[in-house]
Amino acid sequence: MRRSSSTRSLPTQGWIGAISCLWGVWGIISAVLNIGWLSTWPIWWISWLAGSVLQAALGLILGIGTLKTFIKNPTAQAKMDETLAKLSPKQGMLGLVAIGMGVWVIVSSILFH
Repeated sequence: MRRSSSTRSLPTQGWIGAISCLWGVWGIISAVLNIGWLSTWPIWWISWLAGSVLQAALGLILGIGTLKTFIKNPTAQAKMDETLAKLSPKQGMLGLVAIGMGVWVIVSSILFH
């Protein structure tokens, strides 16, 4: 029996999502640590934080299966499932907002740089 290409890409998809989620969380932490930028470059800082939140959320949706293999605590896994249940219905909207943020970051880099 031949497997479809979407079935074969699931392990890779999970890893891409897990790494994206962790990178988004790191972006959130970095933005909070650099909150001083809010007084100097507020548009850039808000864009940075919003992009990081979107990346973490979409990465979690995509990579939750891979992330759960590393998290053995049942309470933490249940919390991840609750978060996924809240995010999943909004996946399409989050994706469109992320595309818009990507376009905004490119345009603002050209305009303000």
